[in-house]
Amino acid sequence: MTQEELQLVLNALKWCHGGEPCGTAEAIAVIEKALANVATNDTSKEYVDEMQKQRHEQELVATVDNNSQKWAEMDGAIAFHLIERHADGWNDIRKMMEEWLSANTPQRTWVGLTNDELTDLFYNTNLGQQSAVAQAIALLKERNT
Repeated sequence: MTQEELQLVLNALKWCHGGEPCGTAEAIAVIEKALANVATNDTSKEYVDEMQKQRHEQELVATVDNNSQKWAEMDGAIAFHLIERHADGWNDIRKMMEEWLSANTPQRTWVGLTNDELTDLFYNTNLGQQSAVAQAIALLKERNT
């Protein structure tokens, strides 16, 4: 892009929707940096790759710190409104939803098979190996669902 094209895009991003900034801060920062580099003729592939890497790293970072929400004491509707109000982007939404889900998902204790049960299945029955494995899986599923 030429410097004039970048300036037009930057102006459109900065003041859209009747003069209100429209949540494009990252794009504005990238274009401002690109304009500075176009002025110095730095449009190398390395620069573009570095800009993409920096933007990708910014997208991965959630902006909501660990909060002191009592997620376990909160029903889904209240959690939804809290997340909607305080999340700043998809990463924050994901982080807060995972916190609520982990606090509200009952933790079960795994019930396995004893050595005697495994011995009975594999050695003391006339089941083939595949049938014994299928029977063991069926028993585990029955006990843990």
